[in-house]
Order: sequence, then C-alpha cells, then structure tokens
Amino acid sequence: MEGNKIDSLPAATTAERVEDNSQVLTTELENASINDSSFIQAMIKAPSGFKLDDTGVYLVSSDEKASKKISSPIWVTAVTEDQIDGSVGVVIAWRDLKKKIRKKAFPMDALYDSGADFIKYLGKASVISSPGQANNLKKYLLGFVEDLPFIGSVTKLGWIDSDNEELIYVLPERVIDSGDSNQEIIFQPEQHSYTSGSIYSSCDYYKWSEKVAYLCSGNPMLVFALCVGYSGCLMRFTGLEAGGFNIYGRSSGGKTTLLQVAASVMGNGSAPGGDPYKSLIQTWNTTGNALEALASAANDGILCLDEIHTCNDHDFGRVVYNLSGGRGKARLGQDADLKKSRSWRLIVLSTGEISSREKILDSTKKVHSGQLLRLIDIPADDNIIVDTGKYNPAEFCDLLKKNCSEYFGEAGPTFIKMLIYKYGDSYTAQREIAKRFDEIYRQLRLPNMEREQERALKKFAHIATAGCLASELGGLPLDESEIISSVKHVVGLWLSEEANLPVKVKSARMVREFIQKNLSRFQVIKAVNDVPPPNLVGYIHEGIANGQTQKMFLFTDDGFREACGGQNPYQVAQDLKEMGFLHINDTHRPKAKHTVYIGGAQQRSRYFTLLNPILSFDEFEHVGNGTGGTNGNANNL
Repeated sequence: MEGNKIDSLPAATTAERVEDNSQVLTTELENASINDSSFIQAMIKAPSGFKLDDTGVYLVSSDEKASKKISSPIWVTAVTEDQIDGSVGVVIAWRDLKKKIRKKAFPMDALYDSGADFIKYLGKASVISSPGQANNLKKYLLGFVEDLPFIGSVTKLGWIDSDNEELIYVLPERVIDSGDSNQEIIFQPEQHSYTSGSIYSSCDYYKWSEKVAYLCSGNPMLVFALCVGYSGCLMRFTGLEAGGFNIYGRSSGGKTTLLQVAASVMGNGSAPGGDPYKSLIQTWNTTGNALEALASAANDGILCLDEIHTCNDHDFGRVVYNLSGGRGKARLGQDADLKKSRSWRLIVLSTGEISSREKILDSTKKVHSGQLLRLIDIPADDNIIVDTGKYNPAEFCDLLKKNCSEYFGEAGPTFIKMLIYKYGDSYTAQREIAKRFDEIYRQLRLPNMEREQERALKKFAHIATAGCLASELGGLPLDESEIISSVKHVVGLWLSEEANLPVKVKSARMVREFIQKNLSRFQVIKAVNDVPPPNLVGYIHEGIANGQTQKMFLFTDDGFREACGGQNPYQVAQDLKEMGFLHINDTHRPKAKHTVYIGGAQQRSRYFTLLNPILSFDEFEHVGNGTGGTNGNANNL
C-alpha cells in the first residue's frame, strides 16, 4: 500500500521491535537529491502554457519560452476522492526553502476559491508565489488534474470503513494497515486541524517506555492516564458513547502531568503552555463550536482539555452533551446548501480546579444526571503522584513532564499495529474486544450499583480494557494486575463523592448515620418496661430474621421520617429492602409486626425494622439479598 505515510505490520511476533521507516518519503522524486535545474522538469510534465523546473513555475509565451515566474517549484501528484461523500481534492507537492519536498491534500474547491486563504497557507508552508499571480497559480495546478490517478482520502483520523472488513487506521503522517491492502489512502484534514501538527513520533516505543511508562508505575492515576491514551482507538469496537473524565483538584497537584502522560501515547505530550502549536493538549478556553472542530480532529483518539473553568460557553451542560453526542450541529453553507456535519468517536480527558458539576451549576443552576455520566468527575487533590522512587516529588514531576515533551507518539501507533496483527479484520476485532471488555467489566462491577453507576463503570471498563490489551500485546510495559488495580483505585475516588453513589447506598448510609448518632433515643425492649428516652424514635430488640438471631432497630413512623431527612420514607424503605437491611414479615407491607411493652402494657404494632448489619456495611463490598428479612416471626419478638 502506498500513500501519504504507510506502516505495514511485521511478519514477526508482537514482542519483536516494529521498525518504522515512515519518515522516509517513498517516491523516486522525493528520495532524489535535486542538484540539476532540469531534474524536476524531466520528472514532471507541466500543463500546457506553463513550465516547471528546479527554479520555479513559469508562464510560457507562444514561442514556448518562460516569461513570468509564478511561484517556487510546486505541482500536483494525485486526485483524491473522499471515502464518505465522494468529494474530490488534490495532493499538492512542493519544494520548500530548505530544499525538502513536502506535500499535503487539499479539497478541490480550494483551487476555485476567490479568497486568499489557500495562497496564504502555501506561503506559510514555504511556497513563494509572485504578487498578483494567485489566479495563474491556481490555473496551473488545475491543469494537472485530468491526467492524474485517483486515491482515497479521509477528512478525519482513525479507522476507516472497508468493504472487506480490513482494519485500516489513518494518522496525519502515516496509514497503518496489514500490509496487504490495495487501497491507497491520504489524510485530507480541515485546514486548521490541530492534530495534523501534534500527532507524530519523536522516538521509538522503547525509549518512550523507559522515559515515561516506567516512571508511571506505582502511581494509579498516572497508570490510568496511560490507559486513557490507548483508549480512543477502541471506541469503534466497544460501542461506547463519546465522553470521558474530568480530574479536578487544587492547583499544582499534578493534573496537567496526567494530560501529558495520556497525550504522549499518541502524540506530542508537551504542556499546552510550553509548546502550544505542537502540543496534543488543548484548553477549554474556547467556544462550543470550536470544541466541535477539536473533537472531530481527535476522532478515534483522545481529546485532552486543560483548565475546565476557562470554557466560556454560557451553557456548559450543553457543551458536555454535545461532546458526548458524537456529532456536531447541522449548518448551512454560503450557498444555503446543508454542509456535512462533523462527527467523532473519542475519549475526553479533562482537568481543572473545579468539577464539571460545579461548572454546570455556575452556568445553568441545574445538573442532570446524564451530564455527570458523560464527563465523570474524579477528585484528585493528593492522589496523583504517590510513588516517586529515588526522586523527591518535585523532581519526579518535573522529570516526567520533561520526558513527555521529548519522548512521545509511538506507543499508540505500535498498539494499533498489534491490534491489526492480532485480529486481522474488523469483525473479529469487534467480537474479541467486546468479549475482553465484558470480562473486565465484570471485574470492576460493584454490588448495589444502579443503572447510572453501571453506565459510568462501563467507561472505566473501557479504559481498563485498553490498558490490558496494550499490556497483553506488548504495547504497554506494565502488568495487567497493576492496570486493573489502578482503574479500581480511580473508581474508588469517583465514588468517594457522595453525589456519585447509588441512591439506595446513599439511603442506607443516611439511615446508618442517623442510628449511630441517635442510639440513646432507642428504647431496649424488655419484659418489664423501662422509662422511654426523651424524643423516642424506636426500639431495639433481638429477634429471628433470615434464619438467625440478630439485633433489630424498630422505627416509629415519626422516627423513621426523621431518619429519612425529608425524603419519602416508603421510597427509602424500598431502597433498604433492595440492600437486604429491611426486615419484613408481611410481603405486601414495608413495615413488620412486633410486640413491644409500652407503659407496662403489651402492644402489637407495625414498625420500619432495620437489621443490625446496616451499621457495618461497606458501600462498595456489601451484597444485599435484595429481599429483606422475611423469615422472622413477629411472635418471637
């Protein structure tokens, strides 16, 4: 397969080193040393009316003599056809001021545009055009079109669809496939696609492993960030919606370092302020419309966004929904035709000093649970860098940040090569990766989770799947056990926030805390009545539930209403029943019958009855039986 920059998989084991010769331009002209002024002219036939040689492009007079110079050497090598909508473009090559051959794909309408943007772009890329010759330059380039071959083009990075289910992944400077494809593909991005200049390699995989990946080991959040770096290219196979994670905490806690670690997997891991034109890390300081362009440019990869508080869109909740929706707004062009809307599959990794919840509340005063599932908040004040080895924390952080800006960009492509080598076609990849995802999700799944928490856990499982596959295929030098442990650690941080707990777990925690704080307001049931405590909320007694004798807390209606803190007592009772803490002896009622002694007299009444294990349950490990205690006998109480 030929094209912009092609990598073929090695016919060797995944443990062997994958040599990347993609920096070497492959055409005879591009490999040649141009010392002869007639060399370009001999290799490339200029359109009628023009002359091309090593010195530039010229208009040709009727006697076939060059008359006026149009520009420095430039020509067209192929016509592109978009794989989605069939629109065409051109691949333009030129010799820059350093005598190097460069090339780039442009949409065809750039050659018909009356504006100066196209000429300005060429000027920035070292094409020296003569003043007043813009139209002649465009006419000259159009003159190549009829006699050139067609090649496929794509406007986005990532996986492309193939009739035979072949796995092909497009990067700005290379296309990764099995090596057996007859399909020639070139990347033809939007003019201002930031990933065009930020996704590239500065070293081989082994150097990155030594300088970045090994330093992250022992630091769960850094390991999590590494896994995020690999995760975008799996979105096609797990079928998850776009979205991601917002890691927030106080300043100087290492949050930007997390972004750099994740970014270094696929591209330039420099801090956004250190190398803003090449860094893969962007900032939230932009509009919702501009974020669409950023998301589209990061398709099948990750979108790293720093400083969430700087987003200036007045409705941040809408921004979150749009990012996770995977498709931009439909818009009309200048001719009133509907323009092709942007689309993307990606994982967002965001950082800042505030949570996305706070940011949404700041703009709209209301948070929907769906928004928090799309951009999951993870608190991380002192949890990012915990194991610095032989370095003190400041030295470790500085070293890791420096290494991310110097060694980057090859781990992700190596992983993609290995995926293609292992699975062969997209059908097999989807089936096998989905199976692996299900296995890992079962490892991460917690008891008592509700639908919303399970949706969030699937995002965590996606990250863990990416890390485990990278480890298994030799693309990440960390053990799977550390990867799973690290992701579980981050899940724990997420659930440490009260708002992220399942409703029934919050109900159990609320009632537990009430009992612990108000034990003196319960009266112990005895055969001889004691003086009840002031502000009585219920009774304590031992009875049989679930086939065994255990302590029970019998709430009066008023006492249980107080324990529910203003929530519906019957809904709270249902939550406690699902967790196995509510004892019932009538399947149709939430309250159980008990006999108590009040004022020396025996009385039989119904009470909200909670079992003693509620005082010691672990929110993340307790497994309730989901039915409550149903084996007790009221007469035994």
